[in-house]
Amino acid sequence: MSNYQSQTFRQLSEYLDGGISLCSFVSDCLQIGRSTAYKKINGTSSLSLEEFFKLVHRGNIPIGSLSQITGHAMFQIDGIKRQTIDPLDYFRVILHHLGHLTTEDNIPFTYLSQEIPFYHLLNFPHLTSLKLFVWEVTNWNGQKRTTSLDLDNQHANLKAYNRVRTQLLDYYLQCPGVEIWKSSILDSTIEQIIYLLYSGLIKDRSTIDRLVRSLENLYTYLYDSCTSGYKINVNNPEKNNLHNIEVYYNSIVNTGNTIIIKGEKTHRVYTMLDTPNYLNTSSNQVTDHISAWVDNIIVHSTKISREGNTARRNYFRKLRMTLDQGLKEINQLIRRQFD
Repeated sequence: MSNYQSQTFRQLSEYLDGGISLCSFVSDCLQIGRSTAYKKINGTSSLSLEEFFKLVHRGNIPIGSLSQITGHAMFQIDGIKRQTIDPLDYFRVILHHLGHLTTEDNIPFTYLSQEIPFYHLLNFPHLTSLKLFVWEVTNWNGQKRTTSLDLDNQHANLKAYNRVRTQLLDYYLQCPGVEIWKSSILDSTIEQIIYLLYSGLIKDRSTIDRLVRSLENLYTYLYDSCTSGYKINVNNPEKNNLHNIEVYYNSIVNTGNTIIIKGEKTHRVYTMLDTPNYLNTSSNQVTDHISAWVDNIIVHSTKISREGNTARRNYFRKLRMTLDQGLKEINQLIRRQFD
């Protein structure tokens, strides 16, 4: 099979919407039988140039993504390809990606983050709703329909939202991972709560009380996960201790929010651009380059999971000071607005 042919079918399998098999798509697009489509996919039958262009056009694959010119790579932005309209829609876009990325067993995820990796927040529904609310106001034109953060009625279809949130968390838990944290990972979440209080977008005391409790629980959860070296499901403990997590503290490199998925067959890099949307590519050149960059960052980072006892205590002492200072400012605002 030619390199272009194998890349075309690999890209198609990633770009297709869920529920559509690659064989069905090829058969329908090229108007050929399924057995002939299988031969095209496995390389025993060659694609003609006309068939190639039909597939990339129908599958909406950027032809540049198939190029192997050194220094050239094609990136995809979901926010342009398909405009997210609400939190549930955003979750479903992520599920679509994860469905393709987790076809290999135990495929490792490496997460470099300036703030708390979002998958951790899925264990805490109130903090998840907070983030989604902020993104809805700032990126999804939610100003027209959202007047305040309502943790009980934030989602129009709560049942569907919780189902998809649980699916995302399960995907995160089923893969081993390496994460590189900054000491500022809680700063953004704390500042968002403070901003919403200042702006009058949190209108009742019970909402802020629940967010504060969730922050405290989040801190404990992060410490427990680092101590055990396992990913943790807060609400479903029987799913704990299934997959390792290695956590490193990096204080010298500005990493942005970047995810690297690299298995034997699957490889992709995501980096956040217009928050919360990701710019992503499956270019071998990019994944190899970023993987080497990450390996170098780890060399200059400090492990804070499992055996990294002293480093972990120092890291969480800093994180506790950050949290306490943030809670002090939040409590001052609470007294000003609600007492």
